[in-house]
Amino acid sequence: MGGNLAITIREPNGKEHRMDRHTNSMPFFVNNVRLCDKDSDYLANYLKTWYDMLADWEKSGHRSSKCKLPMTACYAPYPFLAPSEYGIVVIDMMKDVILDLNGYSEFGTLHDSGVRLELQSPASHGLGPKDVPCENLKEFAERGQVVSFNQYKKKPLDWRGKTFEEIKTFILDPANADKFGKIVLDMSPFKVERFEESHEGALKLRERVLELGFKLSKKEEKLWANWRNED
Repeated sequence: MGGNLAITIREPNGKEHRMDRHTNSMPFFVNNVRLCDKDSDYLANYLKTWYDMLADWEKSGHRSSKCKLPMTACYAPYPFLAPSEYGIVVIDMMKDVILDLNGYSEFGTLHDSGVRLELQSPASHGLGPKDVPCENLKEFAERGQVVSFNQYKKKPLDWRGKTFEEIKTFILDPANADKFGKIVLDMSPFKVERFEESHEGALKLRERVLELGFKLSKKEEKLWANWRNED
């Protein structure tokens, strides 16, 4: 199902975008070679949805009943660098860091079960637009940025240098049908830093945000202090 996730993106030139988006869009946006390349067109396409909602919110006079876009009232009222429902993700293209605190997806990895399902579906015969994990995996493999296959309590399999066809053969091999795990990606130049999904984890992420030079408003400070604080 998913829900709301706070997202802040800082471009290489220092321009910031503070927003709230649905969780579903994030893993596909982040686990993509175009993000690693800091592709401006790719970023602009992702941001367009947000700024369309924000413009709709302003035009409506901040009244949900007057909004034209169906999801505006769910996201546009929360343009803050602070956790929302599912947490927060900060993508810093200046310092090449992704700060990740969310209970929905794990960046820098692809689950082999999702890739397997797509490879076994009729649509996967030609890796079309719907085959998002497969297409992303293919592009990372072509660039030599697939690191390993990690299974629970087992030694990771080194997949550096493996082609997409070799990975595909492994995943589709009936002998490996029960070998569920994560395909680890090299997100260079970004380093993914993960934080515990808790009030304490959020405060640690807040400290990293300040270390990176972001400034927080009084409203944002309050949101950080209250997020999942049971006291």
